[in-house]
Amino acid sequence: MKKIVVMALACFLVSGAEPPHKWEITMKRKQIKELPTAEAGGEYTRSTASDHPFWLVVTDGGLRGRESNRPHLFQGEKARVLRVFRAGSILNSSPPKDTQTGIQVVSDAKGQNWLMVLTGNPSEPDEICYVRANRNYIRPVHASE
Repeated sequence: MKKIVVMALACFLVSGAEPPHKWEITMKRKQIKELPTAEAGGEYTRSTASDHPFWLVVTDGGLRGRESNRPHLFQGEKARVLRVFRAGSILNSSPPKDTQTGIQVVSDAKGQNWLMVLTGNPSEPDEICYVRANRNYIRPVHASE
């Protein structure tokens, strides 16, 4: 698709005519990545959520970010709360530079999924915590939203 559009634009430029405006819009839409979708039951999984960086907190009561020093042994709701994110907060799931595992979605003993996010702590910019990876709590958003 991009090759055809580029070739068509080149033909218009060579002829001196203005390219149709709607082609430009089509290119911009194609460049925006589709948002992850939740699985049945509302869970976001490693395959659906691990490469998406921005999430909106949608739960009214706030969302608890829980500590985990060892993601493979994550304690879920038993883990200590590091931060509570208010409804409307934008979470960043981009891993900090020193993350060795690269795992952004983990499961607890109950089979609930948790997404690794940055806490937003200014004194520790690479500090992470885990929030429930479920559409009842978070929704993926584009950076511009």
